[in-house]
Amino acid sequence: MRILIENAEETEYLTADGQWTKKPGEGACFASTGAAYAVAQKQPIRKFNIVQFFDLNGQFINLDAGSGIAEESRPAQPKSPLQASPVAIVSQ
Repeated sequence: MRILIENAEETEYLTADGQWTKKPGEGACFASTGAAYAVAQKQPIRKFNIVQFFDLNGQFINLDAGSGIAEESRPAQPKSPLQASPVAIVSQ
């Protein structure tokens, strides 16, 4: 069993030398989900999963998810009118 960092958008796994691979068996194995999560947050990717991979049967279990330090490709949008910037009202 291995705990891996998966790039959720590319379905690739972080290796011990900081590269990415499509083969989960080549991914860096972390001692805990917390250790993997801390490393994953520093990666230049937008979305990641912390997964448990079983070498014997190729099964994955998704343990956690988050986002790395990559910048979004689109500007942030307000979630509600209350979060939007106020608009000046001009009286005539």
